[in-house]
Amino acid sequence: MFLPRQSAIDVSLEYGRVVQHTFVDYTWTSQVTIRLDRTLWPSAHVFASGSGGLVGVERAVVNRGRQTGARAEGGVRFLRERGIVDFFSAYERRVDGHPTSRQPASWFEFGFRLGAP
Repeated sequence: MFLPRQSAIDVSLEYGRVVQHTFVDYTWTSQVTIRLDRTLWPSAHVFASGSGGLVGVERAVVNRGRQTGARAEGGVRFLRERGIVDFFSAYERRVDGHPTSRQPASWFEFGFRLGAP
């Protein structure tokens, strides 16, 4: 894939076995994440990221199979000497989105994040 010099792409893959089963019926988890970053000006970038994951569930649990979740996010990052601010929007489908329910939950987000350079 060709990416101009002002662009960056990051990819991560994760897989893990669950060893502590307190309040969850998971046996393993996995996730892939891709993030694209493009410089507009030295102090401004646009970004987009997407991630998806699978969660394996104990076979003994009735009416519950492998779970899927995902998140897509995009926005603008402004860099200054004293800090960083991101303005973003996102959509997420989270496996077991509530602590007391085994149902997935989905939502949209709009917001900002502050960080150190």
